[in-house]
Amino acid sequence: MKSISLALAALLLSTPCASADLLLTSKSHTDAYELFGKQVPVKDSTSTLWLAKDRLRLESENMHAIVRLDQKRLILLDPEEKAWRAITLPFEFKNYLPPEKLFMAEQMFAARALQAKLEAKDETKKFGAWDAKCWEITLSQRGFVYSKEVLWVTSGIQADSKVYGEMQAALASITPEQRNLVKELGRIEGLPVRRERTQNLSGVEVRTVEELVTAQEKEAPAGIYDPPADYTERPYELLRKAPPVPLPGTGGK
Repeated sequence: MKSISLALAALLLSTPCASADLLLTSKSHTDAYELFGKQVPVKDSTSTLWLAKDRLRLESENMHAIVRLDQKRLILLDPEEKAWRAITLPFEFKNYLPPEKLFMAEQMFAARALQAKLEAKDETKKFGAWDAKCWEITLSQRGFVYSKEVLWVTSGIQADSKVYGEMQAALASITPEQRNLVKELGRIEGLPVRRERTQNLSGVEVRTVEELVTAQEKEAPAGIYDPPADYTERPYELLRKAPPVPLPGTGGK
């Protein structure tokens, strides 16, 4: 499982948003590492997140998605296939599986469920123009630590935390194993400006640092919150090959 992107973590903002949409741009850096004898090179990427009153558009290396609370829909975009798949909100995985696979899926999701521990720290630090507070997030599974991260959040950027929290939860909910983390994320108030994560991949520690580069109020391009006109609608299948879903407040490596 991949963690959620830093731009997506911006859904946890604490004050009302202005009439203009908000464009968040983040950058991510993952150190080189070796896994099963294979050298994995350094990786750098950027992500963007458009936020409006009741909708968002996320574009990252791992996920392209639209959330429309007004339509009660989450739309997953597949640029390679040029297809889009709609999910009715709130997401219920049983609606996207044939009856014969329900028992297997329930057992699998229960076995893979991640436990989440979130701790607010007394530390504060300044990143550029933003004063930030510190949180630590630990994800584990049956005593095995999957990832640890230090998250720095600021309250200096305006948005509606409740509404954007709903959109964040919608994105995370399509990975049922993440439900414990989703329950805890509402405790974090503010926009993440930096995140430092160490993830355990088969005993190999992989370090990723993500930073918020810009937060701009802008007029969104026409149609940005709708599927592209040249994409074809396809049915959503839960156990089909799916993009890793970023977790709010964490990274999207």
